[in-house]
Amino acid sequence: MKNECIIVPYHYVHNPSNSFPKVYTKTIKEFKDQIDYLSKNYDIISLTDYISFLNGTKKIPEKTCILTFDDGLLDHYKNVYPILKKKHLPATFFVSVQPLLEFKLLNVQMLQILLAEVDIDILIKEYKKTLLRKYPKLYENYSVKPKKDIRLYLWYSPKVIGLKETLRKMDSEIQRDILKTLFKNFIGNEEEYWEKIYMKWCHLQELSNNKFEIGCHGFSHTVLSKLNGELLNLELLVSKRYLENIIKEKITSFSIPYGSYNKNVIDKIKWAGYKCCLNSIFKVNKGNVDSFNLTRIDPMLIGDKI
Repeated sequence: MKNECIIVPYHYVHNPSNSFPKVYTKTIKEFKDQIDYLSKNYDIISLTDYISFLNGTKKIPEKTCILTFDDGLLDHYKNVYPILKKKHLPATFFVSVQPLLEFKLLNVQMLQILLAEVDIDILIKEYKKTLLRKYPKLYENYSVKPKKDIRLYLWYSPKVIGLKETLRKMDSEIQRDILKTLFKNFIGNEEEYWEKIYMKWCHLQELSNNKFEIGCHGFSHTVLSKLNGELLNLELLVSKRYLENIIKEKITSFSIPYGSYNKNVIDKIKWAGYKCCLNSIFKVNKGNVDSFNLTRIDPMLIGDKI
């Protein structure tokens, strides 16, 4: 049997009925149940050990699982870390640097919160009004069209998918300007919510001191395939060095925001000194796969398809 490894990417883990934000999430009980299921059906190993296996320097069991957590969310420290520590299970936490350095919400979190708190028809209507008022020349190019996506239809409506994909195509600064306006109108000032959403320096240091791996998730959680030069350097190398300065350890793994990449991005990831990167293709890793093309499995499939 070829070695099979599933890499599971988690995001929010909390109880949305009594905590902020009310985004789609795994409840704490659901997360515990999934960890129990994965522990019974797989050997949960570290990403570091898996890369050593792919490099031919370490043997691992035939059926393995790697736990990963994206975005640097406070949920990971408050709700995930105690569970994993108690069970002595390894994991990698991929952190986006902008919230740590600039005390801002990432665009992706602003949109997730808006989608959770505002009716989609109202949100799209206000989005179009804001776009027309601030960027009239862009209106035709970035007017939202509902879109079906077979990978996402279980979780999102065509209107939600259409809005997400439209925003993703925009220049990140224009996207931020529009989302910040919508966020302020519907939710409040982003600075007030930053502290509720993200881990801080001390949390990352504690995770690292307790032998959990810290990986990089870029600076601003943007689409890397649209970037070149200093902007791509900021996302890959400057962010890496910033995290290394916090935890006093080498950062060797990278999680690609939105899974969006091209050959230039992969070449730059290698150049920046990473040993592996993870994308968002839903697939089991079988055999001696490329460490810079590691695929993952959506947690929604655990216990059903996997």
